[in-house]
Amino acid sequence: MSLEKWEELKPIIYVNDAYVNCAVVELGQINTLYAFDIMWFDAIPDEFAIYEVFPDPIGVHTFAGCEELYTQRFCDFNPLSQHCNETP
Repeated sequence: MSLEKWEELKPIIYVNDAYVNCAVVELGQINTLYAFDIMWFDAIPDEFAIYEVFPDPIGVHTFAGCEELYTQRFCDFNPLSQHCNETP
């Protein structure tokens, strides 16, 4: 998403100088898009759901201790990925 769009959506989750229902790490400009990592504690607000992407696990940023949670969600959406194949 663009930085302008992020600034437009940010007030939905940033209230009284704190993020609500999530943890956010702003990664900054990557190529032509503004990137951030959000770990939602509840349902993803509709305004944000269309921007959800699934980079390969353990990429640019990881919430420490939550790697398995991300990999599980990643595999729900990308079951054929090499990151999702279980080894015997």
